[in-house]
Amino acid sequence: MQYINRKSFQDSIHQQTDAMNVIDQIFEEKEEDSMVMNSLGSLNNKTKFMDSTFASGCVLDKKSGTFNYMFFVRSGSLHLKAPFIKNKNEIGPGNFFILSCDQECTITVSQETHVVILKFISIVFGYSVSFFQELAEEKTGTYEFTILPINNNLNDLLSLVSNFLNKGFGNDHFHKYTNGLLHVILRNSYSKEDLIKIYYNIVGKKIDFRNKVLQSYPKAHSVKEFAELMGMSRSAFVKSFTDEFGTNAKSWLAQKKKEFIRLNLSDPNITVKSLMFRCGFDTPSNFTRYFQQNFKCTPSYAIKNKDKFTSPVYYLKNTEAKNMGKKFILDI
Repeated sequence: MQYINRKSFQDSIHQQTDAMNVIDQIFEEKEEDSMVMNSLGSLNNKTKFMDSTFASGCVLDKKSGTFNYMFFVRSGSLHLKAPFIKNKNEIGPGNFFILSCDQECTITVSQETHVVILKFISIVFGYSVSFFQELAEEKTGTYEFTILPINNNLNDLLSLVSNFLNKGFGNDHFHKYTNGLLHVILRNSYSKEDLIKIYYNIVGKKIDFRNKVLQSYPKAHSVKEFAELMGMSRSAFVKSFTDEFGTNAKSWLAQKKKEFIRLNLSDPNITVKSLMFRCGFDTPSNFTRYFQQNFKCTPSYAIKNKDKFTSPVYYLKNTEAKNMGKKFILDI
């Protein structure tokens, strides 16, 4: 594994001016509720760092969902149980790992543990596409759950994140900048081989295809429409989708549509009209019909009763986590 000293780290940040300019441009983009909204940008806006301390005995159930999670264990110990984890069940302080959105895992807190967690839907940003494309192209072999040590540069960033979050500073700009810095640190102080291992389930063979899928699926209501939005024949799309995501396009779309709706219901300013456009429906009648078939209610009822439709708790504040004691869901 390759490490850089702090001066080199600072120099590397200055060398990322173009990348940071891209992030600045992202900050200036205003999302609009329309059929042509940048849905990928909307998904990326959900990227958040979280800081929490979990009491001994807490159990986190990681379910298949929308978010990927990167865990940074700063103190304490976590015990992981999942079919894909064979010889690395106990994770102590000073290590990090990734659980992809489709992975299911039970995490037991062996002793009081302080973690910083990054939850994210997509790695596709303007400043990261080419790098992750390189990782995807160099993937070989099969997936192996990987744990990496937290080096000094990464530890400095995590300390900054913890301090700011605990002081109540955590707006969208903060999360985007710190996410950008995370990419800079990982790219400059970890080997490409290690990054391929830890991002194995996140990067695909065709990151441009994956990117377009994430942009298009909120507007699609069938595999046929999905293929049309992708500019492909149905058969070519189904084959490419299966190769890239390793699952059935129809069932994946049905699940993601409902998850996307739940995700947007968490927006305190959401309206029936804006939710309808975000989710790709052209008429209120079609939108209402979909809700009745999938949620057994109307869109207006769901918005007025958000707590009944948003997904289970995925994060608790420090005091809540300490007092929780037992089990809760880690999901969107």
